[in-house]
Amino acid sequence: MEELEDAVYARRLCGLGKARALRDAAGLSRADLARKVGCSESAVWAWETGDRAPRGRAASAYGALLRQLAQAVEQVPS
Repeated sequence: MEELEDAVYARRLCGLGKARALRDAAGLSRADLARKVGCSESAVWAWETGDRAPRGRAASAYGALLRQLAQAVEQVPS
């Protein structure tokens, strides 16, 4: 069930255009994120631009990573 929730989270952030902002705030490049998720850099680009929605295991991994990034960014003093 957690994998599904992570996938939904990833799709929601991508749909709102917030996934890239979160990645940028965390200081990760698109290539860094792709390596961590286990997908191609072009897949991350497609997700972040809304060209495609993340699916399957990659969507779950992406969502889990985005959650971690969101928690880390919230703890950084502005």
